[in-house]
Amino acid sequence: MVVDGTWNISIKTLIGERKAIVVLKAEGATLVAKDRLLNDDAVEGDEVSWKTDVTSPMAWTLKFSGKVNGDAIAGRATTAFGTWPFNGTLA
Repeated sequence: MVVDGTWNISIKTLIGERKAIVVLKAEGATLVAKDRLLNDDAVEGDEVSWKTDVTSPMAWTLKFSGKVNGDAIAGRATTAFGTWPFNGTLA
């Protein structure tokens, strides 16, 4: 599946650039992640979406929606504090 792999993700937020490593694997039309709980996840072709909770620098929920293009992923991350662009590459 196009989303399978270890992704180096970067989100441009109001408090600066935040980076994360996310390991994703498609299982049918859903996603699973190593070391991270995903909610409301979906995979349809090259489009992906998921929600996840983070605790640093504060507790919040991020909702990702994006598109995979080869070894790159890009889209938007939405929170209660706003929506910001994210991008990433396969490690």
